[in-house]
Amino acid sequence: MSRIALLLAVLMLAGCAVGGPVSSSQPKSKSQGPEELLCQELSRRGIGEYDSSKLVPYDDNINGCFSYTEDRREWDRSEILVYRCDTEPGDYEILAITKDYQIFFIMSKVDGVLNDIRDTTAYIHDGEYTQAEAQAELERYLREETDIDPGEYDILCYPKWIDGRDNYLIELNEKDAALGDGHAYKFYVSKDLRRIARVDYRDEPGTNRHSSQEIDLEPGFPPSSDIYTQEEIETVLLGWIQQNLLPQAKAEDVRYGYMYRHKMPVYVYQIPVEDGAGYEFFVPASMEGASYCLLTPSEEMFPVPHYVYLKDGS
Repeated sequence: MSRIALLLAVLMLAGCAVGGPVSSSQPKSKSQGPEELLCQELSRRGIGEYDSSKLVPYDDNINGCFSYTEDRREWDRSEILVYRCDTEPGDYEILAITKDYQIFFIMSKVDGVLNDIRDTTAYIHDGEYTQAEAQAELERYLREETDIDPGEYDILCYPKWIDGRDNYLIELNEKDAALGDGHAYKFYVSKDLRRIARVDYRDEPGTNRHSSQEIDLEPGFPPSSDIYTQEEIETVLLGWIQQNLLPQAKAEDVRYGYMYRHKMPVYVYQIPVEDGAGYEFFVPASMEGASYCLLTPSEEMFPVPHYVYLKDGS
């Protein structure tokens, strides 16, 4: 075989490699129609499988179109193409794409808001893997490192915010158990496949939330983007806490809990005090309309997740 023929053979074999994390190298070109591009991106990013031939223009009202990523902006209806896609009898999804074909949205059925798919738990970023790949990695680990045979269980895998980040929660259920019953094991696998943890639950006292009170946060500086970032909010909130509630509070005492989204992101923080009590703060990303409430221990017991890290490459 000549050197040129050998080189071509090597290159052809290299091009046949499969698997690996999602890459953003695929161009978003107007050579394809918006419907095809939209469905292609939703599939590639782990949001869902949709048939572009079933997309029809959607002209009904929407409650807003938002991106909470680096864009941090609201999109006007004139800037987007909105579609309805019938998924099964009696059910449908509302999907959208910007007119430059660069940003993609899916409607929340909770509030009728179109959200940037990058803000969803299921979104597969560059360097992350699919649910199927995460499940396969867990099954491989269990077979090689434990006496658990995943083949003996029904397996359910779905994206979930857990242990402070977006992960894949994987349940191993007894065969043919009713939905919601028969959990034998729960694990989560990080979306980059570098961490595997077993999820255990322990009964611990619950929390009573007392009536909330509004607070006036005065940042004294404009946001670095259209709205304040999590870090900017934490700085201002700590100053308010030190001045009004706990003079001795330190930055590490203010624990970021989570963010929920509506038309404006709302950040939730907690800070503990003595005897198991504490305070919980709700701060919109505009810093307008912030509030807090007192937390006290409850006598009622609730299952609280605890994590046993089996593989931790993070």
